[in-house]
Amino acid sequence: PALSYFTYGLLRAANAAVQQKHLPRVSLGVRTNNTGQDRMSSSEAKVANAGVAGHAALHVVMEAAEPNGPVRLARTHFLSNGGAAARMRTLDWDGKEIEQADNPSGRGPSSAYARCLMTAYAAAMHVHAKLIEAFCSGRARDQPALQALALQTLTHLNLEWLRNCDLASNVLVSLSASDLAGDPADCSPGSRFAKYLEVRLSHVQSLDSPPADLGAVVFGETFLDASPLETGGVSPCVVVTEKIPRHTGWVTGRLEADTDYMHAQLSRLRASGKNRHLSLGGLLTTEPLAHVKLLTGVEEMASLKGEVWALDKGLVFSSPRLGSLVVEFATDARAVDILTPDAQSDEALEIVVHLANPAFVRYGILEASLSALPQALVLSFHGAARRALVTQVLPTWKGSLSEAGVETRSSGTIPVGFDDSAARSSSERESISVNSAQDPVISAFLQHYQACDAQLHVPAAPRPPAPPPAPGACSVVAFIGQPGCDKQRLVRGAIDLSGAADSWKVVAHNAPASVHSGGVDAAALAACLARAGAAPGQKIALVVSTYAASEEVARALLAHPQTRERFALQRMVAVVNATCLAVPGGLGPARKTADQCQSGFVSCAVLVNLEQCSPERAAEAAQALRHLNPLMRVVKAVAGRVVVRADIETLLAPADTRDGLSFSSPAAFSLRRDLHPRWEEGGGKGPSGGPAAALWRDRQGKMVQVSFAVPAQAVFVRANLVKGVRGLLASPQETLGDYLLAHSGPSPATEVAHICARVSVAPSDRPQDLADAKVFVIKARRGCVTVTPAADAASCFVEVSGCNLDCDSLVKTLLAGRAAIPQAAGPSTPADLTDKEREEIRVLAMQEALPEGFYHNGSGYVDWEGTLLKEHPGTPDVVQRFLELKNQAAGAAEVVTGRARAEALAVEASCLQAAQESFRALGI
Repeated sequence: PALSYFTYGLLRAANAAVQQKHLPRVSLGVRTNNTGQDRMSSSEAKVANAGVAGHAALHVVMEAAEPNGPVRLARTHFLSNGGAAARMRTLDWDGKEIEQADNPSGRGPSSAYARCLMTAYAAAMHVHAKLIEAFCSGRARDQPALQALALQTLTHLNLEWLRNCDLASNVLVSLSASDLAGDPADCSPGSRFAKYLEVRLSHVQSLDSPPADLGAVVFGETFLDASPLETGGVSPCVVVTEKIPRHTGWVTGRLEADTDYMHAQLSRLRASGKNRHLSLGGLLTTEPLAHVKLLTGVEEMASLKGEVWALDKGLVFSSPRLGSLVVEFATDARAVDILTPDAQSDEALEIVVHLANPAFVRYGILEASLSALPQALVLSFHGAARRALVTQVLPTWKGSLSEAGVETRSSGTIPVGFDDSAARSSSERESISVNSAQDPVISAFLQHYQACDAQLHVPAAPRPPAPPPAPGACSVVAFIGQPGCDKQRLVRGAIDLSGAADSWKVVAHNAPASVHSGGVDAAALAACLARAGAAPGQKIALVVSTYAASEEVARALLAHPQTRERFALQRMVAVVNATCLAVPGGLGPARKTADQCQSGFVSCAVLVNLEQCSPERAAEAAQALRHLNPLMRVVKAVAGRVVVRADIETLLAPADTRDGLSFSSPAAFSLRRDLHPRWEEGGGKGPSGGPAAALWRDRQGKMVQVSFAVPAQAVFVRANLVKGVRGLLASPQETLGDYLLAHSGPSPATEVAHICARVSVAPSDRPQDLADAKVFVIKARRGCVTVTPAADAASCFVEVSGCNLDCDSLVKTLLAGRAAIPQAAGPSTPADLTDKEREEIRVLAMQEALPEGFYHNGSGYVDWEGTLLKEHPGTPDVVQRFLELKNQAAGAAEVVTGRARAEALAVEASCLQAAQESFRALGI
């Protein structure tokens, strides 16, 4: 059967070249390190010679793939149990254990190698579970972030078995998505395609000195993810391949000496009923009890199938995968629970053995676990094995347990951590139905895919007609987008290139209140449109600078009676900053961007600032928008302008086009009714529901926009101001993985999305330049800071948008761009004189007359005692007079600098107070 399934997996359709790297592969031993097409084992590779130094292979990596489909998986299977240590003891006549050649108690090198590989595989499974959780919760959205998280998780495990492994170089995480035909698809969080996540740990090193390269371990699963639960937890995730055993192995010949020894002991006991073991007694049944499950309590391998040999004073559990396990009641058991179900029930009978010996060592494949081994064993019997156990075995066991002083109980429960769902035959699974699913995870998962289908397929049911516009109403095309996208220039440029500039009127509206609860002010928007003075029937290009969702803007336009009578919303266009979608520093606006591209509202999206992204990041941004709204046309602007004729027609056409639906079309009306019920009253899911929440999940903190006044006397130096503004934004060279890793602390990091300021700016800190400072407008976003002259000398202000903003640090960072404030200086002393001042004093002293008793001999000054002086005898008096004059001038200057310092402190206090009031108004 294995060869048949392998051959079936090789089937491919017309896209065979695309699926070539997904072909099923099997590799043995050290050849598991190979990647690419060389990953497959050749026909010469055999189990007997594919291991370390030509020895037998200890593991095999299997990578399977569904032909022409999205399902893939990877598993590492083991050809060793790591050395069985729990064995049947051999005793002499005095009851002492015999140490002899056929009674081995140690483990060979191959067993240690196997346990090292098993530990590495357990770590890979643990990392894989963490990565899926991080991906579905939005903490790691792409492969670089998953790679960084995998290395961090493995490092924190600090496993002794992996101390010789170079984790940074040999851990590889791969994430991909495929459609139903096996073609590559969108692998962003929340997309409707099946995703495959694989964790590979190559070049696992043994603990030898020098270490041996044991090969690689691989674990991979195919999963589906959906929107997060209403409780705000991790999004529901369905692992398609979870039913395939994750951790398994087989005992091969000459690898486990304990297994051969155990079989020999059991053969001697079966040969005659008179043969008895000194400590365990004789067999109670001639044949083993078959189809018994051993519940291990270990997450990596929850249960094992095998058979039980029942003896008078113990048992032997034998598994074809893992060899044999011996439990001697007198020495190994502290208590035994016999959980017998109702006689009329078909449920399994469980025996719980509470281990008394803490040194009871089990199989290496169970030892190699990241969790502590529970001190219990659970054996589950059902069917014929249960009947034979009750009639032939339990009476003898109860007597033996009583003689050994082991507590026997007939009531109790299975210990926590033991999975008994697979052992019980009466367990039932819930029927998965869209209308009857009770499980919240399944229900949310199905609702998510219903929403995705609703966006891809317009409902076929009869559509209710959209309300007709009022006669003579002006047609409105609304352009919405976050601040900093230069939407007015884009719209005016498109209208000029269309050749119909006379029939259009551009109206701009700023909605700062939309960044917090309350949405767009309908009255303010109506007043803005009324001031435009549009003639009846004229076309209006309404540019709304806001973080509000598209449904909030549409609701504001249709809510006010005056606006609803005079204007008809024909089309909505979202202007999207590409740097907020695919790069760090815009993780807060990304959610708002998703809300501005809702299906049924927005017909077209324009991507701007693509020049600041790499081609790969730009493609990811366009793909993310298409996932948010599959019926939306995505237009790419060049240098902030739309120049292609077809794109211009798509933006300005009021009716349905080949590339998008108009707002008033019946199809768009049906989509709004199905995806956003009661949106006109503000009900339904709102902007936080639907597929947008599956792709862009909220970070800690909300997007806010604060604005505070700056006194006109505050003068900034251009270079210092630009440097301070750039320090508030993320670096353009920083990748998403590095950014998430650097901001993964317990407290949320500040994320500034956009800065707009009108302040006085001087080219330098020279006094003449500071006196001639002019008012400039500064706009900044990640990777770009522009400084342009202001059209008028209106009041100065600073406006900042972002998440988790800190008032004090924000004001201090911005004010650091001012000219340097002169510091107060004390009286000068001789020690403060500079070399230039000392030279000036020397020249002044030479002009002084020599005191009586001194004369100059050509090289110095000599007094009447013959003492030679290098300096003029009157130099101290000259220094004193010089310092007095200098301190007098400094005192006069200090009056001016003190006034400048007082003004600077007043400016800082005024800005800080204004900013604090703005923060308090937003409830921060």
